[in-house]
Amino acid sequence: MVSLALLSSLFYTMHLSAVGGDPFLFGREDAPHILVNNRILATANGKPISVIDVMKKMDMLFYKQYPQYTSNAMARFQFYKMHWKDVLEDLIDKELIIADAEENKLDITHGDIRKEMELVFGPNIIMNLDKAGITFDEAWQMVKDDLTIRRMVGYKAQLKAFKRITPLVVRNAYDEFAAKNVHPEEWHYQVISIRDQDSVVGAEAANAAHQYLVHKQGSLEDLSATLAKRTSLTTNKPFGETAKITVSELYKHNEKEMSPAYKEALASLEPNSYSKAISQKSRSDKSTVFRIFLLLDHLQAGAPPFQKVDNTLKQQLLNSAMDEETTAYLKTLREHYHVHESGLQELLANGFEPFVLK
Repeated sequence: MVSLALLSSLFYTMHLSAVGGDPFLFGREDAPHILVNNRILATANGKPISVIDVMKKMDMLFYKQYPQYTSNAMARFQFYKMHWKDVLEDLIDKELIIADAEENKLDITHGDIRKEMELVFGPNIIMNLDKAGITFDEAWQMVKDDLTIRRMVGYKAQLKAFKRITPLVVRNAYDEFAAKNVHPEEWHYQVISIRDQDSVVGAEAANAAHQYLVHKQGSLEDLSATLAKRTSLTTNKPFGETAKITVSELYKHNEKEMSPAYKEALASLEPNSYSKAISQKSRSDKSTVFRIFLLLDHLQAGAPPFQKVDNTLKQQLLNSAMDEETTAYLKTLREHYHVHESGLQELLANGFEPFVLK
């Protein structure tokens, strides 16, 4: 069954003949052409749908998606081969929806069509239609049909879908989501490390770094370069001659991934705040390291709160309900209008190919 996206697609028709390919994409500069084995593929509401009808619809779709390859027969042929069956289903459903619209006396005004024409074809309508190889009358009818389809699907499927997705339905969906999406407590943080062979100088540099950060004397990215130029009161030399100052990448760790010392340092911090410089022993060489922790975020254990995901869940539920209601609507139309595709099945069984590249 065709999707709602296909039902509401509106594009332009182009000439079938090719005037050249894209040599970079296809490795050739000759101009192959496509032969069309025209047959009646299906009948919808008494109207036959032929290979030519399907080809025109695919030309519109192709022009919309790949305008740079409008004259490339190879690209067009590959597109035809992949999509002609789906587009046939689209055309069948389109005819049925239009017939249903006539039964329900749906009115599409000239103003509605004119506005949509300008939206789809742009301000230079005639020039763009000539480029696409489609007449003004054909474009007008296509736009009218597209508006009809969108409105009928809205009336027959969308309204029903909205009525189904009540606040209780969304809440129940959240409960299911929450049960499957429990995350552990997590800390997002960075670590500023200051090392110096002389622990007194290291402590002095760490204190200078802390003052720089909490008083916003510059950015975190510039911390190392800025402190390297400052003079130590202990040695009367720039910190950069002996001290090494590094800023870690952003860490996102849960409790199992953190050392007790790191967790203790972060426990008392608020998001976007720095700890005092903490003296710790390096596990690699047992030297003294001064660390300043920047806590960026602290996520409590549990599922994301309802307020953060309710809009997403509601949209997912609506999309699913729309698909179901649209499928049910189209199935009803096919039964009501007695759609016949037996001719197509017979053709396919005999190896029928609607398009051949020569």
